Amino acid sequence: MIWIGQKGRVYVDIDDVIRRLQISAQVEIRPLEFSRVLDLRRYTAVTKMHDRLIVAEGAAQGASLITSDEEITTASLVSCVW
Repeated sequence: MIWIGQKGRVYVDIDDVIRRLQISAQVEIRPLEFSRVLDLRRYTAVTKMHDRLIVAEGAAQGASLITSDEEITTASLVSCVW
């Protein structure tokens, strides 16, 4: 979201988005743990580093990812919903 706003593709009030995420009961903001970084070695079917981080965190949390990213869904490393 921050990247999209900085690129100027759409107007995004980043401070408002962050505030809403922080108070939302449906969102959990988690730190990037070193163990998760080490997990990246297991998810080589996903080539983009940021996507691999998302897959690793999803797998560690037992969460389904909301994505239509073809590489992530084809890899079948985590459950995906779209």
